[in-house]
Amino acid sequence: MLMSQVKPILLMVTSQDWGGAQAYVFNLALELKKQGLPVIVCAGSPPPWDVRRATSDDLSHKCQSASINFAEIKHMARDINPINNFLALIELIKLFRRVQPRAIQLNSSMMGAIGSLAGYLTKVPRIVYTAHGWVFNEQLPNWKKTL
Repeated sequence: MLMSQVKPILLMVTSQDWGGAQAYVFNLALELKKQGLPVIVCAGSPPPWDVRRATSDDLSHKCQSASINFAEIKHMARDINPINNFLALIELIKLFRRVQPRAIQLNSSMMGAIGSLAGYLTKVPRIVYTAHGWVFNEQLPNWKKTL
């Protein structure tokens, strides 16, 4: 099979803001690319009011610097918002139908929930979720852990 015929693996995370999950996705993308596998990193757009919007420290800029394909999911955000959540679902369904991934690897809660549903609806053959940020293991007051 020619490389152009190989379906991509999508590595997906809710936010572009650099953190542990983003570093994990970026490093995984680098390794897959090094092995010659087609990979696309996907993440939500930073909100327009975010002052860090134009930094070179976010996931999209790091992917661009490493020549890794990147897709921005305009309506994907951490906050629960039924309208944006639904629009993000539609964006992901369109993306999955267009690129026909062989697998999606989801990171963070919101991308895990919406991405899993989109993958199920479009019959993506492999859906993998990796949990990050186990906040209940951090040294926080009990009242904060329950919010």
